Amino acid sequence: MRNSDKQQVFKVTIKDRWVIDAYDQGDYEKVMQEVFRRYQEKKKNLKALNEIMENS
Repeated sequence: MRNSDKQQVFKVTIKDRWVIDAYDQGDYEKVMQEVFRRYQEKKKNLKALNEIMENS
């Protein structure tokens, strides 16, 4: 992975800095767990939103 590619993978905020550090240290599992956790959270929020829309 080229450096320019790596920079485009993450839109960095300060709280996400550890993701870059973990990635640079090769701790991909930790990064993927966090990505998956956020994905699940978003999916859950979307599901709740859809239910609200259907019920109103």
